[in-house]
Amino acid sequence: MIKEIKFFIKSLIYMSFKFFISLISVRSKNIIVMGLRTPRTHLNCKSKDYFMHNTKYLYLFLKNNTNLKLIYLCDDKKMIKIFNSYGYYNVYTRKSLKGIYYSLRAKYWLYDDAKFDVNNSFLSGGAVCINLWHGIPLKKIGFDMNNNYKNYSPIKKIIFNLLRDRDSFYNVNSEYEQSCYETSFLTNKDKIKIFGSPRLDVLFHDIPNADIFMEEECAKIKSFKEQGKKLLFYAPTFRDTGKDISGWLKSKNLHEFLKQNNTILVCKLHFADKNSLNFDLPEEIYKMDSNADIYPVLKYSDALITDYSSIYFDYLLLDKPIIYYPIDLEEYQKKCRGFYRPYDELTAGVKAYNEQELINAIQDVINGVDDYKEERKKLRDKMFKSQDGKNCVRVVEWIKSLDKQL
Repeated sequence: MIKEIKFFIKSLIYMSFKFFISLISVRSKNIIVMGLRTPRTHLNCKSKDYFMHNTKYLYLFLKNNTNLKLIYLCDDKKMIKIFNSYGYYNVYTRKSLKGIYYSLRAKYWLYDDAKFDVNNSFLSGGAVCINLWHGIPLKKIGFDMNNNYKNYSPIKKIIFNLLRDRDSFYNVNSEYEQSCYETSFLTNKDKIKIFGSPRLDVLFHDIPNADIFMEEECAKIKSFKEQGKKLLFYAPTFRDTGKDISGWLKSKNLHEFLKQNNTILVCKLHFADKNSLNFDLPEEIYKMDSNADIYPVLKYSDALITDYSSIYFDYLLLDKPIIYYPIDLEEYQKKCRGFYRPYDELTAGVKAYNEQELINAIQDVINGVDDYKEERKKLRDKMFKSQDGKNCVRVVEWIKSLDKQL
């Protein structure tokens, strides 16, 4: 009961501050504030701020296609200097006077995880908040994760429903994703719009400055392709348990196979992964910075190797082979978050469970064997209402339509 009382008092104070902010702030429809920082659940991350996911691509689109005043907030001063070198000057730290000022002045808050991506959430009072999220959920997220909401006591559920934040909109790619968000964010269906994720546009066409913060890596990966090498991208998800599943990359058999087949394995770990491949790698394995954005270089790949990362949904839009390597599937389902649907129902590619099966699957890619095109199409059509590279356009048109209603 004491916990419920503390929860109630904390929530009431927050809502009171937010209501007060909504009364005193004078917000401009011509100002948008954006940001992306490490989720509270990933406190082991090396960096606190990132420029990737949907806020990145919507920011770049808006910079090139509108006259709106765009404000980006981050607390990494080195990042701010790089932004400035590209001519992006309206970038400030969150707690600076300008950061707080624009948080109070912007009519629109856009973020990829939660309002603290932008600033202290009580500063959002009176703003239109749009959660763009950062991946199609295979794994359970939000209140579905570990049955968070279901495990609340009856009193806590009542308090939560009285005081919870109800003003956020969400943008998704399909009805499947929409149904996941209704429970994961405890929101109404009319708050979840199907306009498509801005990050996916870069899979269809070049976007100016998409390589910001990773110019050297983009150039390196592009050079592999220009040399005529086959490129396989390995992008696993992180484990809540911290388990290291990278041991197979030490295999001499794998190294020799890649060398003989003129193939490069590009490894991109999740930025929240506690492991970092801190062992000697041969020249046939290229390790990307875990803080880098993989999307500008995905188009150079010949196939994707992954496990339970939502990146494989997005990769469907490239219509290239996907190799699944779920070597700890049973353990993952029991000890980590669980899935919204059975794993086999939401996959479209060969599954390998040991090193030899994986090498055989890679050999098929090298030989041009692709037996899963039809399965990929079915899953792609289920996951994406739009497949035209115009998601940024739809999101901005939606924001403009909100503009007229407010």
